[in-house]
Amino acid sequence: MKKIFLWSIVVMITISLTATLSLAGCAAAEEPAAPAVDEPAPEPEPAPEVDEPAVDEPEEVAEEPAPEPEDEYPPLTGPAITEPEDAVTDDVIGAGDYTGDKSYEYFREQAVRGEFDENYAQDFKLAVTNFDAAIPNANEIVESVVEFWKLAGGRDDTILVLDNANDTSTMLANADQIFAWGADVYVQYASSVDTNATIARNAMEEDMFMLALATVVPGFPFFGVDNWGNGLSSGIIATTLINEKLGGIENVDRIYYALNPALGEHVSYRSWGARAHMIEELGPDADWLVEGSKAELVEFGADMQGVWMDVLNKYPADENIVVLTPYEPPAMGFYAAASALGRWDPDKCILISLGGSTGLGRPAIRSGILDACVGWQMELYGGYVVPLALANMYGNPIPANTYLEDVFLTMDTIDDYYPGETTLFEE
Repeated sequence: MKKIFLWSIVVMITISLTATLSLAGCAAAEEPAAPAVDEPAPEPEPAPEVDEPAVDEPEEVAEEPAPEPEDEYPPLTGPAITEPEDAVTDDVIGAGDYTGDKSYEYFREQAVRGEFDENYAQDFKLAVTNFDAAIPNANEIVESVVEFWKLAGGRDDTILVLDNANDTSTMLANADQIFAWGADVYVQYASSVDTNATIARNAMEEDMFMLALATVVPGFPFFGVDNWGNGLSSGIIATTLINEKLGGIENVDRIYYALNPALGEHVSYRSWGARAHMIEELGPDADWLVEGSKAELVEFGADMQGVWMDVLNKYPADENIVVLTPYEPPAMGFYAAASALGRWDPDKCILISLGGSTGLGRPAIRSGILDACVGWQMELYGGYVVPLALANMYGNPIPANTYLEDVFLTMDTIDDYYPGETTLFEE
């Protein structure tokens, strides 16, 4: 028994030791490892020194002063026409593009030569009215139409010439006479667009073709001067003379733009075109639409002297005066008024017109009264009118708008166009 007891004790001790050792091993396995300690990184080796190229310091640039703002153009007292339009639209009666046999260009080439190949006009009748037979350049235009009509084979009994006398009732009476006469083409040279409109409506009812000469006839083709271009030309001349003759705009007392409102907007382009050039070159002092400027618009009608008397009396101290007129009579009306008031001085007045007629414009240039004219060469008008009329008579369309070529007439250039003339202006 004693042996068995001792053996039991030994077994129990053995089991206890074994369990203890096993637990100790587990604890050792579960114990966390000691935290790693970061070793300091080795210091990087210094990069080899490289010589950097020297960089020039930027030079200091002086700042340019900002441009001073341009002076604003003063407000206008009314609407301005700044872009021209053709006299009539392309859809007027008898208008179209055609350049073949018996076209306007066909007859125009012969007129320029001064002779026609055949008597093209012999079977037709042409009526032409005169703006006003009291105006020399108007007579010259009508005489030119008669001359070219006869060159083309027309006769005295196939052309009817009537004087509109710048009078509305006379224009209407003449129209009735022409309708009764039965013209193939009615050339209307008149002063009133409104009256022309009335006559045009009647012509449509009569199935009679009209050609407008100088002043628009609504609904029919137009022939005349390039009013806007003529205005620009007169503005160019005026600007040049203001600088050369008067020493600049600062020495000008007054600029007058003359306009006849009865002739309609298209003819008024002669004044608007002049204004456009002059305000571009001389600034707002040359603009009649700027309050307080040196410019004024002068409207006139049949009285072409009295209106200037009123204007000159309004500014009795003015001496250096510039006048631009749309044709010659109002220019000579200014001359007559200034002379009557003792205010005419050719060294201080600049007088410019459009026209250049034999009986008025050219003698006034040669006499030193008119400084310049935008010349129309009225003796050549028939070389346009008759070819336009003939083309229509032969059933062919003509241009809606046909414009005359103009020239500059001054004391220095007049002999280039009219050599040998010596006629002076008669008071």
